[in-house]
Amino acid sequence: MTLMFYYMPYSTAGTTHDVLAALGVEHEVKELSIANGDTESPAFLAVNPNGRVPVIVHNGTPIWESAAITIYLGEVFGTKAGLYPEPGPQRGQAMSWLVWSSTTLSLAAGTYFGHLPSAPETKSKESIPVGERSPFEAARSLKKLHKALHVLDDALAKHPFIIGKSFSLVDVHVKSFIEWVRMLSVDFTQYGNIATWLQACEKAVTQKK
Repeated sequence: MTLMFYYMPYSTAGTTHDVLAALGVEHEVKELSIANGDTESPAFLAVNPNGRVPVIVHNGTPIWESAAITIYLGEVFGTKAGLYPEPGPQRGQAMSWLVWSSTTLSLAAGTYFGHLPSAPETKSKESIPVGERSPFEAARSLKKLHKALHVLDDALAKHPFIIGKSFSLVDVHVKSFIEWVRMLSVDFTQYGNIATWLQACEKAVTQKK
């Protein structure tokens, strides 16, 4: 059984890195560089025609998109490890939150950051040229971002972890996105439940080491 992980620093591949670390799954890492054109090389496009990370290749089969990867790893390795729900309604909840973080939360945060004047202009496909950035879009996306954060904070008022009383890969995955949002200087003072949850996640990770 072989698992190859295509990784790039400062990308959503960090989420997959955290999930693999939580599972303790043996894997090889292939680090790529946008500056070197690695994600547009024929060899990588044969693995992911979208030219994006993260990607894992497990037993010869490529799997891309961070939420899909976490779902797959959860089903293959996480259930036995007690970190992913058995088939049923709770697994459906897990999938909802995984997709939510990679769409609703990520889109709002990415659009907000992309339209900030201070955001660096890079070779990334998501980078918005300085001349095309809009303060209106930044403000509108920030409102959407806070709405998403309220959804998470309200959910965490009901139980200590996202899908219940136990720490899971859902927490690992969503926490990675929240840590990224915190780096954007977004005000988190109103989200007390998220703050408590982040501390609980850190404690859970430490206990599993």
